Amino acid sequence: MISQNRQGIVVWLTSLKYARQLRRFGHVQYVSKKMKYVVFYCDQAKVEELMDKLSSFHFVTDVKLR
Repeated sequence: MISQNRQGIVVWLTSLKYARQLRRFGHVQYVSKKMKYVVFYCDQAKVEELMDKLSSFHFVTDVKLR
């Protein structure tokens, strides 16, 4: 298995029905049904542009680095 530099991102959602859409941006590690957030990992090189893109979606309330 190839070791890559990955960064964790936590994304808070308005509804969990949108959690499946985040799979196209990286590897979804955890979904909290109670607090409505998703933890997923992506390449470190794409973190900045990915955070901007995620923030622009109507179903995302907050985006933080893990």
